[in-house]
Amino acid sequence: MKVIILFFFILLFPLFIVAQSFGYIRYYAKYDLVTAPLKVSDDYAEYETEDAWLYFNDTASLFRQRLNATTTQLRRTGNGEVIKNVVMRPGYKNLDTIGALYYRTNEKDTFLCRENFSFSRETYYFYKDRFQHIDWKISNEKKSIGKFVCQKATAFAYGRNWEVWFTSEIPISIGPWKLFGLPGAILEAQDTSKKFIFLFREISLPDILGYDSISMFSQKLNNK
Repeated sequence: MKVIILFFFILLFPLFIVAQSFGYIRYYAKYDLVTAPLKVSDDYAEYETEDAWLYFNDTASLFRQRLNATTTQLRRTGNGEVIKNVVMRPGYKNLDTIGALYYRTNEKDTFLCRENFSFSRETYYFYKDRFQHIDWKISNEKKSIGKFVCQKATAFAYGRNWEVWFTSEIPISIGPWKLFGLPGAILEAQDTSKKFIFLFREISLPDILGYDSISMFSQKLNNK
């Protein structure tokens, strides 16, 4: 009986691996919005937080970060107190609903990106960016994120020093923004200045939304 069970496990194991190769990871994407004159101390930072998703399948991945309808305004009063107000963005009813995109496939050595470069972050442009080879240094340090055991890795990439936590329990080389190249999915990342932070929120695996979302955008993106 044990031999039969083992035989069926061997047959089904490749199907199990394939089934685990599509889905999505959801992140909290944070960026430090406090300018130097408003900083109370080196330990003080106020973050804008946005929704972000990493859709993936066995051949491609698509990272998406959506602009909030609200923005945070900070000012310092005459007595030195920092006041924070959360307000609706001008024209928030007509805001772009897609957001920033970073798309890559296993067959190409470039990202196809959709980003905004204006101060208001409301106007988006497409461009291509070649992969940077990221020379990750994997440490023995580990911690749990959600239900996954993760390992720490560090590297200098895209002008910043990064610290990330990846899990080999999802054996796909994917991560938020333009970060990938490890033997597993990156669930958490931040640059060492803590200007940009990606925190794990949830995962759905397997999930056909990974395929559907990539298919929905890929045709349009590949025509750019």
